[in-house]
Amino acid sequence: MPRFIRPLLGLLAAAASLEVAVAAIPQLRPLLDTPTMDALAISPDGKKIAFALHAQDKNFLALIDLTQPNQRAQPIGHIADSGIRAIWWKSDDLILAQLGTLYADDFQTFDLKAGKVNKLESLNRRYYVSLLHLLPDDPDHVLIDAGDVRKLNIHTGKMTVVEKRPEGVDQWILDGTGRAIAATGSGYQKSFLLWRPTPAAKWERRELGAEDKPDLLIVRAHPDGRRLLAWDRTAPGAARVVALDPSGMTKEVMFPSSEVEIDYAISWGVAGSPVKALQYETDTVQRFFFDQKAETLQAGVDALLRDTQNSIASTSHDEDTVVVTATSDRDPGSYHLLDRKQGKIRFLGPKFPSVDPKQCRPSRAFTFQNRESRTLHGRVILPAETTPRPAAFVLTGTLPGGSARAQRIRRLGPGAGRARLCDRAHRRARHQRLRSRIRGGRRVRPGSVPARGP
Repeated sequence: MPRFIRPLLGLLAAAASLEVAVAAIPQLRPLLDTPTMDALAISPDGKKIAFALHAQDKNFLALIDLTQPNQRAQPIGHIADSGIRAIWWKSDDLILAQLGTLYADDFQTFDLKAGKVNKLESLNRRYYVSLLHLLPDDPDHVLIDAGDVRKLNIHTGKMTVVEKRPEGVDQWILDGTGRAIAATGSGYQKSFLLWRPTPAAKWERRELGAEDKPDLLIVRAHPDGRRLLAWDRTAPGAARVVALDPSGMTKEVMFPSSEVEIDYAISWGVAGSPVKALQYETDTVQRFFFDQKAETLQAGVDALLRDTQNSIASTSHDEDTVVVTATSDRDPGSYHLLDRKQGKIRFLGPKFPSVDPKQCRPSRAFTFQNRESRTLHGRVILPAETTPRPAAFVLTGTLPGGSARAQRIRRLGPGAGRARLCDRAHRRARHQRLRSRIRGGRRVRPGSVPARGP
């Protein structure tokens, strides 16, 4: 059987099982719909918020002007295809949005001052196109990954190749200035790292182990701009987070994670910005911060929103105005605006307004020992009643070798599916942004391992 057939069959089977669950439990349908509000991004001056709006089965780019008295959302552009994948502010009056389609990811700009919309047509259909760096000091260009590293003119759509893609490379690592300092890839059943000490030097190859299970998973540039953040799998137990110096392949342990798996790294949604923190989960969500300023900001948010799990979606340039995403067992996602100067936070809107919090059940954390004597952490929501009707049951946990979250549909009592998937909604939205590596400004989860149920 060809290699690509097995995962394809698995996806088809999962989709069929999910359709059965939705048919049995109509309350699941709202959680599978497109979020009403998504991808919120605040302008550098903190005066405007752009976001993806889904209304009446149509997708729009919408704007909230915080300088106006009513501060109501106004659609400013209709998106004709499958929706908006991500939004960035190139300047205080120019928005860059990435549109998600099946075979390509196009970019579209919205010039608020001139009132113009410019769609940059398909850039490269051979590769998934992603934003690598906003180049804030360059008003006309951004860096994208289209196989090669390319500089894209956001006004004309013209591109120039900055770094030619070496054979086998599937990930570029850029420093804070937008310079490509490393690349990773695979070939001939081996994983490798390409590194060079200066832009003028030739790429030097470092072996990382087997293609299907490398010893090191390179994630992103370290905040110091010289080293790389990586998941080290050579140690027993969970993968360690290390700072890797490619010149001598020396490693400094940043977070041992002997009992937990790091879920993802946080960069607050700005392409090319340094990593702010590492996040993991035991009975509660925990974070390991790289600097005191980021930790202080997160603590201030958590002090104002005590009953939810809070993450920072976007900040102004001075970080005085902050968009916060809040979730809980009974809230699949809501957005809030924090004014740090006034010390006040206010509600912006729900992500899934049709979800009834009364039908959401509280979750319960649990731990268990696997066959390697490792303590694994998970979370489960039990049904409110037990009758023979089918319901969806989703178990969240970690597996050895990488952060994997098992999602299983079982025949249990009703209420399990309704309740668990209320919690699942914000996890699904979060995990859509977190796949197997961190690329550009798009955060993704490292080293997923297929979940196996009993």
